[in-house]
Amino acid sequence: MNIIQLELFEIFKKFRYDDNIEIEVRIGWIGNHKFKSKMSSYHYHQILEQLESCELFSSIEHKNTIDTTYNHKYRSIYNTTDYTTIVMEKILLYKVDVPIIGTPFDIRIVVNKELIKDPCKLILKDITYIQTKHRTSFVYKMWSYDVTNCIIDPFYINIDDDCNNMFSVEIEFIPHLCDYDFSNEYISLSLTEKINDLLNIPSIKLT
Repeated sequence: MNIIQLELFEIFKKFRYDDNIEIEVRIGWIGNHKFKSKMSSYHYHQILEQLESCELFSSIEHKNTIDTTYNHKYRSIYNTTDYTTIVMEKILLYKVDVPIIGTPFDIRIVVNKELIKDPCKLILKDITYIQTKHRTSFVYKMWSYDVTNCIIDPFYINIDDDCNNMFSVEIEFIPHLCDYDFSNEYISLSLTEKINDLLNIPSIKLT
């Protein structure tokens, strides 16, 4: 196993069967000892065009939301298509940054627990972030390639950001689409191949 597959193997071994779990890989780069998941418009649209040209996806889903983060903890997600709102708490369980030599990118592997909360039982104040997200999810087997154009409310832009229009690409594990009997070794190898597909633009094989 290479370093990415080995890291993924240990993650799936530990977290795969937990309830409300989110396991995803974010494409970005490590700069000044800090991972940044945003990418250039050029690379974003290059990946998006390659995904759109592939005919192997079982579904392609579009989602537009307005996400408001409160208290650095709770996220209110308003779906502008069906006018529904959920409030979610994300609890970070694990993250690791992996530098990738020979490509424009590095990766961050993240494991979160996602809990839907009752807003009537929370005190939602102190807004810390507002962003409008336009996301397209390309679903293939047990993986979702999520490409997102995020527009951040200018009031909440970080001082080191040069604009409020951010682009991101992630690959997320979809537990309910994964065969229970698939081995952790097989799943970690499959995700490693998906990462390599994206890092070696324009070759997207989806093997």
